[in-house]
Amino acid sequence: MRALSLHTGVEAETVKQTSLREYEGLLYQHYRWSGSQYWLLPLKMVDTTFRHHGLQFCPQCLAEDAEPYFRKRWRVAFYTMCTKHQCMVHDRCPSCGAPVAFHRREMGKFSKVEAGAITVCHACEFDLRAAASVRPIIYDESAFRVFLSVLQMIESGEKTGGKYDVGFFSVLHQLCKIMLMHNSNVRLRQYVSGLIEVPKICLQKKHNPFERYSLADRYVVMQLVMWLLADPMTRITQAWCNKAVRYCVLKKDLKSKPLWYVEIVDQCSDWRNSDAYFGRS
Repeated sequence: MRALSLHTGVEAETVKQTSLREYEGLLYQHYRWSGSQYWLLPLKMVDTTFRHHGLQFCPQCLAEDAEPYFRKRWRVAFYTMCTKHQCMVHDRCPSCGAPVAFHRREMGKFSKVEAGAITVCHACEFDLRAAASVRPIIYDESAFRVFLSVLQMIESGEKTGGKYDVGFFSVLHQLCKIMLMHNSNVRLRQYVSGLIEVPKICLQKKHNPFERYSLADRYVVMQLVMWLLADPMTRITQAWCNKAVRYCVLKKDLKSKPLWYVEIVDQCSDWRNSDAYFGRS
């Protein structure tokens, strides 16, 4: 970053704002310099080739740019739609299915001085700006409203998002992990799916993290989790009362626990609260 600042004349802080480290203290407590970082889509680079579809894009955003560029928020795993254009993002070339790897545009073309447009697929020459715009499916209005507000906060570039702080995103990731569990005693995914009727998610054979799931599956998982977070005290407690999840699972391995979530989990630690809940119902 210092070298980029020195040779481009751009201030170091501005350079940092273009990097994924800028999400430190918001999406995650500490940025990991190696290995997997939760909330960030892996690229799985081998030599100079991406083996994972880790860079997403909105075709309309690229088409509107005077000088097209890829946003850092497109690397965030829960960012599955663009709120400005109300369309789903893409995570691969719609023509050939290759991962987005604009750095490979000039590779092997020694006679060319210009690599060409950054929006053109390196594998098949398809212009990503021409990709179809697909409208997102709304499964539940309350869940979709919360989802939109979270995405808009990420789009705004504000590091302080009010109630959407590092504690909120820690809980959000925890619930995503629970939704994708293989444990037969954890039925949270099936429970919420039955209430808002979302498409079935095909669990991967091994317990892969949320970031390694497909774009479509990640969008569905976010709808399930956002339904819970639209009214967390009532809906998480209700899921626990219906034996969809145990309180120990809700807090397992969760390091950053905001007070509001601790209160919910504490509520789910005593079955006498379950009797009282059903009595009120």
